[in-house]
Amino acid sequence: MKRVLEPELMEEPSPALAYARADFAEVNQDFVDRFHATFPEIGGGRVLDLGCGPADIPIRLVRVLPGVTVIAVDGSETMLAEARKAVTRAGVSRQVRLIRARVPDLPSLLASASGRAIQLHDSYLVTEHPDGIEIVDQHALHERILYDRMRE
Repeated sequence: MKRVLEPELMEEPSPALAYARADFAEVNQDFVDRFHATFPEIGGGRVLDLGCGPADIPIRLVRVLPGVTVIAVDGSETMLAEARKAVTRAGVSRQVRLIRARVPDLPSLLASASGRAIQLHDSYLVTEHPDGIEIVDQHALHERILYDRMRE
């Protein structure tokens, strides 16, 4: 099957709204739970989420880790508008900082918002460890979650 890539940015209101309303609750919560279980030492500091979309993962992350501040970045102002609504509804505006930026802007963004973990465009999670860094492919992690469920 040939993969059809999503547009780089969801600037049009209709696709952004459809994506924001899509139900990723179970998968996103599984991701956050596994993140917390895998990296229990991350209880504070900043986490950088690149390509945050409607901010569902940042919201879930600060609920599980109330000492963490998430710097949530997306290149789409339309998507960030949906994220602002969700963050306000969730009451986590002090813990989730929304920023509009694109990859060429990242060097200055990373210098000002470095933290213990970075999520890259809903695809990879990069975490800091005493022994170095760990990169987690979130798509592979999702497949593992589904596999574990099938085995139960």
